[in-house]
Amino acid sequence: CDIAIPLLNTGIYLALLEQLAAGILIGTLILAAPPIVGVSIPTFTAYILAGLLYLTSLCQILGFFGVARESTKLFRTYLWLNSILVVACFALAAALIGISASKHNTVVSACEASFFPASTGTSSVGSGALDGEGQSVCNIFAWVDIGVLGGLWLLLAIFQGYLLIINSLYSRDQRADHKRYASIYSTQEDILLSERLGQNPWDTRASFDN
Repeated sequence: CDIAIPLLNTGIYLALLEQLAAGILIGTLILAAPPIVGVSIPTFTAYILAGLLYLTSLCQILGFFGVARESTKLFRTYLWLNSILVVACFALAAALIGISASKHNTVVSACEASFFPASTGTSSVGSGALDGEGQSVCNIFAWVDIGVLGGLWLLLAIFQGYLLIINSLYSRDQRADHKRYASIYSTQEDILLSERLGQNPWDTRASFDN
C-alpha cells in the first residue's frame, strides 16, 4: 500500500519526442530550404517563425523533466508554455500563408522574372508567346504552392492539436495520481498515529498500567 501506482509514461515521452523533432526539423527547413514559388513574405518573418519553432523544441525538455520527476507543477508549467508557443507558431504560419496568397500577382511576376526571362534574341511574336506561357505556368504553380502549404498547415494543426490534448490529459491524470497517493499516505498516518496513542479499539493486549 505504500507504493503508488505509476503512470504509463511511454506515450507521453513519444509525444514530447515528436514535438521536439518536429520543431527542429521544420525550423531548419524554413531557414535552409530554397525559396518557394508561391511564397512572398518579408525575410525577417521566416527567422521569427523558425525561432518560435526552436523555442517549442526547447520547451519539450521542460516536459521531459516534468514527466521524469513526476512533478505536477513542472509539467503544468510546460503544458501552458508549450500550448502558447504551438498556437503562436500556427497563427504566424497561417498569417504568412494568407499574406502570400494576397500577393499573388507579385508572386507571379517574380516567378516570371526568375524562370522565364525575356530573351533578346527572340522575335516579338516569340517573346510574347513565351511571356504568356510563363505567366500561365507561374500562375498555376503559385496557387498550387499555396494549396500545398495550406494543406500541410491543416494536417499539422490537427496532429499537433491532438498532441496538446494528450499532454493535457496526462497532466490531469498526473495530478489525480498524486492526489490518490497523498490520500493513501494520509490514511496510513492516521492509522499508525491512532495505534501509537492506544486508540485502537481492536487491541486486546493487556494493559501494563497500574
